[in-house]
Amino acid sequence: MNKTVRIALSIVLTFIMIISMFTVFSVSAETGKYVPYANANNGDLIFEADFRGIPGIWEPAAGWDGMKSTVSADGKSVTLFPSQDLAKNGRCCWGACLPTQYYTFGGNAYTVVFTVTAENDKQEVGFYPDWGTGFVIAPGMNRFRVGQWGNQAKIRGIDYYLGTGSLTQTYAVEFAGELGTSYPDNDSKCTAENLYVKIGNTWTLVYSLSAEVESKIAGKNELESMLWTINPQDYTDEVTLRFFRSPGDTNQTGDITISDLQVYKGLTIGASIAEQQTTTGGNIDLKSKEDGELLYKLNFSGDENFTPGALIDGLPVLSAKVDAADSGKVTVSVPEGENGQLHFWGGQIKGLPITETSEYTLFVTIERSRETAATDPVLGISADGRYYAVGDSSYIQLTKNGTGKVRSAVAYADNILVNVVGNHGADYGLTTAPFTQSYAIEIDGPNITSRAIRLYVLTDDGTYQLMSNSDSSSNIQFMNGNLAFYLYQKDANLPVTVYDAKIYKGRVVEMYNTGKLPGEAVTEEVTAEAGTEAPADTKTAQTNAPETAAEEITSEAANETSPVSEKKGCASAVCSGFAIVALTSAASALVVRKKKESDC
Repeated sequence: MNKTVRIALSIVLTFIMIISMFTVFSVSAETGKYVPYANANNGDLIFEADFRGIPGIWEPAAGWDGMKSTVSADGKSVTLFPSQDLAKNGRCCWGACLPTQYYTFGGNAYTVVFTVTAENDKQEVGFYPDWGTGFVIAPGMNRFRVGQWGNQAKIRGIDYYLGTGSLTQTYAVEFAGELGTSYPDNDSKCTAENLYVKIGNTWTLVYSLSAEVESKIAGKNELESMLWTINPQDYTDEVTLRFFRSPGDTNQTGDITISDLQVYKGLTIGASIAEQQTTTGGNIDLKSKEDGELLYKLNFSGDENFTPGALIDGLPVLSAKVDAADSGKVTVSVPEGENGQLHFWGGQIKGLPITETSEYTLFVTIERSRETAATDPVLGISADGRYYAVGDSSYIQLTKNGTGKVRSAVAYADNILVNVVGNHGADYGLTTAPFTQSYAIEIDGPNITSRAIRLYVLTDDGTYQLMSNSDSSSNIQFMNGNLAFYLYQKDANLPVTVYDAKIYKGRVVEMYNTGKLPGEAVTEEVTAEAGTEAPADTKTAQTNAPETAAEEITSEAANETSPVSEKKGCASAVCSGFAIVALTSAASALVVRKKKESDC
């Protein structure tokens, strides 16, 4: 190779290397990204918002001249403020539709992930993936509702979820629709609409569309009310990324910032959680057991099946002292100086998934020391982490998140307090001696829309009496993929001792009441031996991290491949660019080497 050719080749290779480097850095610095739905696999990132707009793809703007907005310099966030004087019909919105040549609703499924930051706990924002229905979220209050057109007609009333109350929270909305050719009343059928909140690295389902729950609109069920409203101008079932504020509400005078808006193909959050639910772990032999057999006796010191600690990272934790002679006995209390806040303690039980076919019964005994009505401790007991049997020695009730009403099966129609008929007498007279009560909670997977949870108390005659149960209007959404055991209290200096907590296969209260429940001697208990060294009286979450096998998500929501899978590798364009750089560098080095060899 002569000198002129070598020089020319070196120049060409250098030029290619420079162009490759430019390509690498331009792709990695790009904010807005999009991939047509048809070109992506389930779980793939198909859209990442640049709030400054992506020409021809997504060009957000205020709707009805009622929304003021400020987009960040990098395009990664937008702050929305409802104008009090320009809003149309008390509504204002900001956003845009995605192009129908790439994204349509019918026959497709999407997951939208975004972060909301509120100026204060009163501020809320609505996200609507179509022209009609969606969610209104108030992160500072852990509050949401399902509604139509911003804050107008409500499909469901105000609801709450267990969370940290942080003013910045990340949400995911999953939605899907049927493919059809005709849309009566300009509506298409919505087949899925789910809302999740991310707390730490864990996604928690807070709402799922149900065909059984009666809607607030015209007496329809929720599935009928959550129709997908198509664009009335050109009758296309568009996917929209639009946010609403309510200027008519005098509380809504603060800022809401939306950031990190991304869209993934498919129902990615639910699919990931379901996949992890099948990984049972632990050593409980569920398959070989028959209804009525003991599955697990809780070891409060923790073992391979149950590791007690915080319900959710960031929520207050009960102090828990395990009995030194009996690891199946624990005394819990609210730490000194933290009175009035809900404190939780417990964990999931590996190997016992809650499915559409699973049935379980939890038996547990509690002991209170009380002297006056003011010192009669209230305790909440849960078999999933969201629904609690709550009461003191004179009443018991089913609640959601420790506060909301689920339903009462007996006593008073509109009163969640259900009188316990027990050995303490009709006048509920107090005593200075420890007072003991036993409860049973049945979890009924096959009947999730009608009596999914039943609460019983042991009475004087040695049988369990039904106190409360959920029904079709309760819209039961179990918190975890596995059965769990959690306790909660909020009043300090009122310790409660909990013991003899056992999980049986099936709904076995009737078997117990009729003497047909197999004795413990014929079942294999999975527990630690008595005498296990107990941990010190402390906030257990600091020493025993909670097991969240059913919902643990280790990645950030902004992953390139899926909001629930660990980010691996790099974008193909970036990797290709670096590969070209490497190859051209090697080629240039070879030319230089050849030149030196020829000069020798």
